Amino acid sequence: MANAWEKLENKCYEHLIHKYGDNNSIEPYGKSDSTKADIKVEPATSDEFFVEVKAGSSQCCQFVLFPNEDTKSFDFSKRNKVPLSDNCKKIITYMNERYKTYYKVGKEGSPVKVKSSILYGLVQDFYSVKKVEFFMTKGTDIIIFPTSSFPNYFTIKAFYRRKTSGSAEPNESSNNAEIMQGLNEEGISGAIEYKSVGGKIRCFLHSDTYIHKRKMMCDEHTYQFKDNNYSKALSKLKKYVFEVRRLSNTSNPNVICQLSLKKTVQDQKDLQAFENIMNKKD
Repeated sequence: MANAWEKLENKCYEHLIHKYGDNNSIEPYGKSDSTKADIKVEPATSDEFFVEVKAGSSQCCQFVLFPNEDTKSFDFSKRNKVPLSDNCKKIITYMNERYKTYYKVGKEGSPVKVKSSILYGLVQDFYSVKKVEFFMTKGTDIIIFPTSSFPNYFTIKAFYRRKTSGSAEPNESSNNAEIMQGLNEEGISGAIEYKSVGGKIRCFLHSDTYIHKRKMMCDEHTYQFKDNNYSKALSKLKKYVFEVRRLSNTSNPNVICQLSLKKTVQDQKDLQAFENIMNKKD
C-alpha cells in the first residue's frame, strides 16, 4: 500500500499528465530517492526542469552535522548530498556559538532559531542543485508555484535532532571495502584488524591518531571509533586501538527543516508562470 507521500506524488503527477501531458513529456523521477526531485518535466519548447512535491506538513533540507568535542564546534559531513552553501554556514555559525545547547542532541531535537530568511534561502540552495523550478502541494486543491514563491505558501522552522538506533559489529565481507574507502577519504591512517573477542568477530583500527568517538559517514553506514575495554585488551600494533562500530545513517545528528502549509489556495500568477512554460508555442 502506498504511503501518504507516495499518494500525493502520484496525484500531482496525474494532475500534470491530465492537464499538460498531450504536448509535454512528464514522468515520475525521484520516487523514494530523496537526493532526486519528484517529477521530471520536458516541455515541448523549453529545457527540462523538475517539480518537487511537498505535503502540507513535511520536511526538507536535511544535512548532517557532527559535534566535534575537540574544537567545540560542528563539522559538516563530507558525505552530505547537499552543498555547503552560505546559508548552511550561517546555521553552523549560529550553532557553534551555542555549542553547549546542541552537542548532546537526542531524538526529540532542539529548535535552531535562525532568521526565516536563512531557511528560505536554504530551500533555494537545496532545490536549485536538483534543477527544481516549481513546487506542488495540496491545499483546497492542487497548487503549483515557482520556487521564488515558496515563502508565500509554507512556514519553515529548523531543528537539530537525531534518530536513535543501535550499533553492530561490521562484517568483514560486506563492510570492509566501505570502511577502507571511508578511511582513505577522511585521511585516517591505520590498519584494520578483525578479531574474535567474547565469541564475536569484532573490527578494530590500529592508528597513531587518537580519534575516540569520531564518526565516519559512508554511503551505506556510519562508523564510530571507540576506545573501550575490547580495544584495550589487544596487543597494540600502533599507538592507539579503537573498536569500529557500525551505525545506521539514520542515527546521525542532522539539521532538518519542518514545513507547514499556510496558503491553501492557488495564486493565479504562480499558476500562470507554470502554464506559460507548458503551453509555450514555437
